[in-house]
Amino acid sequence: MKLYFKWSISIIVILLLYSEFSFGLTKAIHVITYQPLGYRIDDTEQGIRVKRHLEKIKRVGFNTLILNFHSRMIGYDSSEIQSITSNELKSEEIRLLEAFCLEAQKMGFQVAFRPILLIVGPNGQFPYVDSKNYWWHGNIKPKNVDLWFENYLNFHKPYLLLAQKINPIWYSIGAELNSMTVGLGARHPQQAFGYPHKWIEFIDKIRLNYLGYLVPVTYGINYTDQYILANGFKIVGGELEQWRFYLTAEFKSEEYKNYQNTLRALWARFDIIGIDYYRALASQNSTLPLSFDDLSIFLSQRAYSHAEQLNQALIEISLILNVNSQPVFFQELGYRSVTKSFLSPSEYESDMGQANMVHQASAWKGFLLGFIEPNWDWIQGFGVWQHLVDRPIDDVDLKGFSPIGKELSESVFLDID
Repeated sequence: MKLYFKWSISIIVILLLYSEFSFGLTKAIHVITYQPLGYRIDDTEQGIRVKRHLEKIKRVGFNTLILNFHSRMIGYDSSEIQSITSNELKSEEIRLLEAFCLEAQKMGFQVAFRPILLIVGPNGQFPYVDSKNYWWHGNIKPKNVDLWFENYLNFHKPYLLLAQKINPIWYSIGAELNSMTVGLGARHPQQAFGYPHKWIEFIDKIRLNYLGYLVPVTYGINYTDQYILANGFKIVGGELEQWRFYLTAEFKSEEYKNYQNTLRALWARFDIIGIDYYRALASQNSTLPLSFDDLSIFLSQRAYSHAEQLNQALIEISLILNVNSQPVFFQELGYRSVTKSFLSPSEYESDMGQANMVHQASAWKGFLLGFIEPNWDWIQGFGVWQHLVDRPIDDVDLKGFSPIGKELSESVFLDID
């Protein structure tokens, strides 16, 4: 039976590989700047460079720009959150951002807003690793939770006000904040529960005071190869599977039942389910095909299995909650242009590894064949991580995530109608 299934999937995928993509899909790319005033399209050196980058992105077929606004939290247990843009520069940042968004829309782009939180060490080190833990935004534990949410909302406020004017296609309230949203479950008993009631308050406040119901609200759920513990069983899928377990399991404990009800109320408030997809498309010991087409087909089979798992989770949650499934937007996913980048796609950008354009392009093709080509009825779009607009315009990021300037990867995206 397993052998038959594998061959059936292979035949289906081979047929898909040579058909055309033909869906009205939101094809987005993260446009990143590390300058506090880097989002600009004007007559400054940065502004001219940014516009030329956008022209290149447009030629590759992307129709949406995801803008990340960075904040930082110093230490894993702090309640303070700081924008990377100083208070003195904040009004100028927003003025430039508004001009940027309006010009981008004139160029034919949609925009999406994604304020994000990064964790740094006491001396600003990133990533932050101490003697015991790798600290990131998915396992934080602020000492004063109420103050943390107050400061988190204050960080968002300027971008919420801007969203009133710009009407982005969605506004993300956060990404991969596992410990603060759904909780870390049985693997981390001290952080088993998150704070869904605080997120309900957060969403209700921003809808009442800023967004109304015109701008869809989303949150980026981590979908990884990490496992959770569900009634003693290991289930791979990271934060997504923790959501499924807490939303759908039958609990006897009143504490768990009450928590489940609150979490269900939070889930229902998301207009779009965001997914941050960083899962391996092959095993370490896999014998990898050499050609682009063959490798794309090979990788697509793992991607398709991940799509089936996600589809099953959405169906199960929808049936248990007795609601229609929200659309899914892959807020973030990416593959570096290095050898075997699809084995550990979440590895942060660095100069490590050997440049390999075929492996990056095949990973993207594999994703598209597994998730986009089958025309799952829940998928709305995807966001490519990432293109840095601070780089010189003709400087191709040979080992980085961006597909721009890499002919084979560009061709993959140009094939999508």
